[in-house]
Amino acid sequence: LKDLLPTILQLSAQTVKTIRSYGTSMTLDIIPKCRVKSCIVILGERLRSDKNRTVREDCAIYLRCVLETWPCDPNEDIETLRNEGDSSIANNIEVQSNERKEECISREVAKQIGIALARALSDPAQPVRAEAKKGFQVLFQRYRPVWAEVMNAGVIRDVRLRKNLLDAASRSDGVNGNIFEDLVSMCGDDSVGGGSVRSGV
Repeated sequence: LKDLLPTILQLSAQTVKTIRSYGTSMTLDIIPKCRVKSCIVILGERLRSDKNRTVREDCAIYLRCVLETWPCDPNEDIETLRNEGDSSIANNIEVQSNERKEECISREVAKQIGIALARALSDPAQPVRAEAKKGFQVLFQRYRPVWAEVMNAGVIRDVRLRKNLLDAASRSDGVNGNIFEDLVSMCGDDSVGGGSVRSGV
């Protein structure tokens, strides 16, 4: 998959929507079954630096797919995760404990993805921001302790955005809450990245 990824992202740059749509659909079918961690580095870098808006958008989509579909690392401390945040993380570890470690998301990998998505919250293109919001919401719901680490890592340099996200998170129940919808109710539609918070979430 790592060798195919540059070609896959070329499909994302296609101006013909049907071609891009087929490519995205194919990749979303592959990612849950082909868990190659080296692809995360490529997706994060292209999300940060690619000049093509649709490539960045699809990178955010693929990173969210990783967060949603890959199992947690069975070697992570289950009780620690329960004590720190969302119990569904620990439950997921127990269910997936027979998975091979190299095919699972460790805390470090989740943080790597979270940092990439956090940077994309300030992307100049609204569709990219919208997909980054979706992924950052998944991180908040499934990997709450990691989300907190990302928030404290200084990646989000917009002081107002960071403060608003933390305030919204404090009002959310974590599992079912949507921090971006909470942000709208608190601050209005332009409180994240200058675009509509509701669009794409």
